[in-house]
Amino acid sequence: MDELRKRQKIISQLVEARLEQGISQAELARRLGIQRSGINR
Repeated sequence: MDELRKRQKIISQLVEARLEQGISQAELARRLGIQRSGINR
């Protein structure tokens, strides 16, 4: 599996986990102590 596909898979898993927990991007950013724009990257 190439590097890009690995990254995409990890990102998909993180998004899925966040959604399963019912956490918004803004809430995740707050919990991590970063700006919401950092979640989008």
